[in-house]
Formats: sequence, C-alpha cells, structure tokens
Amino acid sequence: MIKIFRKIQNEKGISLVELVVAVSIFSLVMIAATGIFINAMKAQKAIIAKQNVANNMRYIMEFMTKELRMARVNNTDPTLTFNDGDENDDGTFLTVKNGNFSRISFENGFGNTVLYKFDSANEKILRKEGAVAEQTVSSNEISITGLNFKINNWNLTAGSAPLITIFMTAEAKNGVGGEIDVQTSVSPRTY
Repeated sequence: MIKIFRKIQNEKGISLVELVVAVSIFSLVMIAATGIFINAMKAQKAIIAKQNVANNMRYIMEFMTKELRMARVNNTDPTLTFNDGDENDDGTFLTVKNGNFSRISFENGFGNTVLYKFDSANEKILRKEGAVAEQTVSSNEISITGLNFKINNWNLTAGSAPLITIFMTAEAKNGVGGEIDVQTSVSPRTY
C-alpha cells in the first residue's frame, strides 16, 4: 500500500496559479472574440439599414420620375409660367417654382393634377392626385429628411421641356447607417 501512495504523491497536477492563468487567458480571448463579433454585427446592421434606405429611395425616385416623364407640358399655353408650386394654382400643365423648392404639381397623362410635397413634420413624401386625399409615398421604415426640386432649361419659345432635378435625403428610422443623398433628372414630354 505504501507503493501506491507514493505513486499518487509523485504524479504532477495543476496548481491553483496555473488554473487562474489559464482561465484568465481564455477569458481575454473570449472577450476579444465577443468584441469582434459585436462590432461585425453592428456593421452588418448598419449596412442592411443603409441598403434598405437606398432601396426605398430608389422606389420613390422611380415612381416620381416615371410620373413626371409622363406629365404633359403644353408649350403653346401662354399661362404656363413659374409659380410657387401651390396646389391651388390653376390653368397650368406644370406648376413649378424657379429654383429650389419642396413641392411640385403637374398634370398627369389622365388630366389629373398631381402634387408631390415634403411633409417635414412627419418626415414623409406625400402625393395628391386631383380631389383624392394625400397619400404617403415613402415607407414607414425610413425618414425623409429633405426633398427639393430644381427646374433647369425652361425655354417656352424654343419648344423644350424643362429638366426637373429631384434631390432627396433620407435615413433609417432608427438612425443606423447615416443619411443617404440621391438625385435624378427627368424631362416631361412636350406637346
């Protein structure tokens, strides 16, 4: 029996100091790995949010440009002038303001007056067609922080249609991903 006791006594084990060092090193590696994983998840969330905003903005821009492209500009109408973009203006096919502004009104291919405007209080883009109530064009997932229209190359005597440039700024509702600015230009048909 004495030989067995000596054999057990001679075997080496792990000391408490070695155990503490091993657990500390393992903890540091796990903390570093967790930090990298969390940062990767935040970056992925920001990229997905930015992509979602970009997709929503692309849809809104395509919607507006398609409708503006199909709008009618009657270059022989002597009442066609720049004005303040008020939806109550009558007698024009395209209601615009010279320079930058946040609303545009025009007559679509069906003869209805269409108004697009920026609702800064609710961070939305609104569309109104004829007597129908205003409808939200933008998604609830994004906040529109800016919408402007600029009219260029308006020349009634040359028979050219205006070049309408749309500037839009938006971000995700949760603020992740930052703001995105987009712009596009379109010319309505002339008759």
